[in-house]
Amino acid sequence: MVVSLPEAVAPEALAERVRGPASSGLQVLARRLTTADLAPPVQHGERFVMTAFGRDKPGIISRFSQYLAGKDVNISDLSWTRSQADFVMIAELEIPPPVEFHVVQADLEEIGREEGFTVKLQHENVFVATNQLRLKHSV
Repeated sequence: MVVSLPEAVAPEALAERVRGPASSGLQVLARRLTTADLAPPVQHGERFVMTAFGRDKPGIISRFSQYLAGKDVNISDLSWTRSQADFVMIAELEIPPPVEFHVVQADLEEIGREEGFTVKLQHENVFVATNQLRLKHSV
């Protein structure tokens, strides 16, 4: 928990006040927050859409999201649906400038193959354009 107080309080004194009476049994550790503790600012990059479909299995969302987090890719929107054993996931991603799209695309496709999923990663503009064409054509 991060707190901001109206007046400076020594971390040890704050911990003691939160802990309360010795009989409470609470363990409290308090320390001053430094700029080194703060996360670096998020670099917003271009938006991409990832689609993945295959047989549902435990941990599949975690597998993809852990990879993306390791590349500093932000998942700005995520939805999924399951119909019996089939699983479809659509994620809107923000890939920061230093990360190469083609590397993320190849890695996601490889994870998909390992997990028995078909994975596609497209720029948001391409995804929107191709899906609008399909909708217009099918109407």
